[in-house]
Amino acid sequence: MAYIWRHLSLIPTFSIDSKGFSAGVGSLCLFLGLVFLGLILGAIIWTNIVIKMNEQNTISFEQGWELMQKGITKLKNILEGLPELNFSSEEYMIYYGMGYNICIQKAPNYCQQLYDKYRETFEEYITSTVIPSLREKHDEFMLRELVRRWSNHKVMVLWLSRFFHYLDRYYIVRSYLLPLNEVGCVCFHEQVYPLLVGGVEWKQSLNRRVEVQQYVIGKVGEAVLSMVDECLKREKNMASDYLHSSYVPAVLEIVERELLSVDATKLLEKDDTYWLTLLTNDKVEDLSRVYKLCSKMPAVVDHASSMFKQHVTSEGRKLVNQVFVRKVIELYDKYLSYVNDCFINHTLFRKALDEACEIICNMAIAGSSIAELLATFCDNTLKKGGSQKLSDDAIEDTLEKVVKLLAYNNDKDRFAEFYRKKLAWRLLFDMSADDEHERSILTKLK
Repeated sequence: MAYIWRHLSLIPTFSIDSKGFSAGVGSLCLFLGLVFLGLILGAIIWTNIVIKMNEQNTISFEQGWELMQKGITKLKNILEGLPELNFSSEEYMIYYGMGYNICIQKAPNYCQQLYDKYRETFEEYITSTVIPSLREKHDEFMLRELVRRWSNHKVMVLWLSRFFHYLDRYYIVRSYLLPLNEVGCVCFHEQVYPLLVGGVEWKQSLNRRVEVQQYVIGKVGEAVLSMVDECLKREKNMASDYLHSSYVPAVLEIVERELLSVDATKLLEKDDTYWLTLLTNDKVEDLSRVYKLCSKMPAVVDHASSMFKQHVTSEGRKLVNQVFVRKVIELYDKYLSYVNDCFINHTLFRKALDEACEIICNMAIAGSSIAELLATFCDNTLKKGGSQKLSDDAIEDTLEKVVKLLAYNNDKDRFAEFYRKKLAWRLLFDMSADDEHERSILTKLK
């Protein structure tokens, strides 16, 4: 800059006149050329200085990792209960700074090597320390040690993720790699769980549980119930093989809660489509299976009974006038068997069926009341030529079911009025098929 200012004094002052104009322009051009040349020379000199500084400050991976290893060793000692002071803020900044410096170097760049070393650190610690400590213990003591080791492992993941945090912020995001905290958890899962519960079999069981949970939350098919049932059976067998008998019920209760109360409830308590699909398609076996699995969950049972009532009511509304009573009887028989066989005569489902039948038996069908339709159906059944295809037992059974449907009707007086008129007509014109059936239904109606 001093060089530039010295040349400023060489610039003559000039006024804008015809004689001094040419001399002033020439001096200005010379000044600007000197300034541009000075900037180029300065940039070259500064670039050379930066390159030399970088060459002097480049950190080899071995040097950087040696320092990081000291912090890792101290963390392991703390976790193992050895006499060590907690990390100070200065120490934390040293280890974080070293990880930062290793990562920002343009050449050579050690981000991938640092990421690999992070994983190797967990693998080495689990292999050399965690697994031997678990192998020394059995039964309840092994489970207690597992809980302690998992707790320590989470602390280790927390601190090492802080030391290597710069990887998480930039390199891992840009390279689409697994985040540091997930790497630590995966290492524990892959090395510890196979040791505890038989390797491949446990992994397969875990995978099945994950598949069931994801499948239940998403679009559910018929296979879900079988998968849940299978998982419960396998968990029961595994718990019996690897745990003390006194702990098996508690473990199974947790498994049932996780598989059913948490995930299946999202489907069975909130998804109307699933229940209605099973009912509409007459999936009797699936209904029986899902009820057995979920019978201990009041919220699910309550929702299922509500869907059952809605479905039966909907089916009743579809019936047409001419065959209405006959179809209602068939509908009642069908879903009564569901209540008894699929839902083990649960009171909520029995109540749902009764309420659905009450709605159906009080509808208006093409301008006719249900009371009139019931009376007409009895007349067709009892008069000559009306029930030629039915045996005496079938007629009695049909009349008994008509009386059951009448119990759901709120207009029994109107039924009585229509029935008396039709009975009088049959008797007056000798149209009654059998006097015993006439007396039988009157007895039932009383």
